[in-house]
Amino acid sequence: MSLKTGSRACRVMSAARCAKFPVLTRALASASRRWLAAISSGATSSASMTGSFAGPFWSPPDSLVDQMMYGSHIINSSNYRGGVMTHKVAVVTGSSRGIGRAIASRLAADGMHVIINYKNDFDAAKDVASAIEKSGERATVVQADVTDPAQLRTLFQAAEQHYGGLDVFVHNAYGAAYSTIAEADDDDYDRTFSANARATFMALREAATRLRDNGRIVFISSSLTRTSNPPALYSASKAAGEQLVRTFAREVAARRITVNSVLAGLTDTDGLRATLGLPTEEIARRIPMGRIGRPEDVADVVGFLASDDARWVTGQSIAVDGGLT
Repeated sequence: MSLKTGSRACRVMSAARCAKFPVLTRALASASRRWLAAISSGATSSASMTGSFAGPFWSPPDSLVDQMMYGSHIINSSNYRGGVMTHKVAVVTGSSRGIGRAIASRLAADGMHVIINYKNDFDAAKDVASAIEKSGERATVVQADVTDPAQLRTLFQAAEQHYGGLDVFVHNAYGAAYSTIAEADDDDYDRTFSANARATFMALREAATRLRDNGRIVFISSSLTRTSNPPALYSASKAAGEQLVRTFAREVAARRITVNSVLAGLTDTDGLRATLGLPTEEIARRIPMGRIGRPEDVADVVGFLASDDARWVTGQSIAVDGGLT
């Protein structure tokens, strides 16, 4: 299956196909009535029909049909069977490499359609999506800086536009300043807390109105939040995110949405090797289980938390660090 550009939503169906998809037909008719009413009242302008998103594999509705389908969250026919959604939909931020890539791949292997998010490395994100689609699942690449609320919002919009809604949100993207407290300046603090604490707050706020009932939210934190090891700004900002998760879990519990943190330990990624500057063998000696973590170790725990098996697990911070903490 090749990667698609532009909208994946169903296009105008013939009368025969409409008869096969009565729920889609009713939703499209309802959306049409709402659109015409908006036009009559002046609430919708021609400019609002086009939108403006420059992501490489997703564009907002740019025609009457797209606008109606986008507005009513109509899903495409390939994952709609007789009124029953056959695939869950997941967004994974920062999923072009490392832990985020492993999480996206795991959720796709579990049968989910996945929004792959990247900030700068388009080629890496495209590789992730290509691998997922070769396995027979669906993936869409969306560029967004999650520290920008407008760009963060496009990830949720893409899930709705392409797949009809969102069931799983994994917040993996992060930023870090590695200075000591004495050496750090105000910009280091603002940048790190913006990337970790503030971005997590914005993501949870957006998810509150976007995620379907029985959804799953997973925040990727760090086992450093349980230690006094540096870097302090990074661990402090991640700890703030964990507290937001615990409180938010209570706020959405009535809708059977679970919200948890996964505290990744020393994991074999490009970022870790660049930060520590040590060979993996030396890093492994610090870990009780005798090896460095793999991205898949974290992804498998996320896969569990995103599944129906974790329906009674919420508000928790789960360390995945080989016994380090």
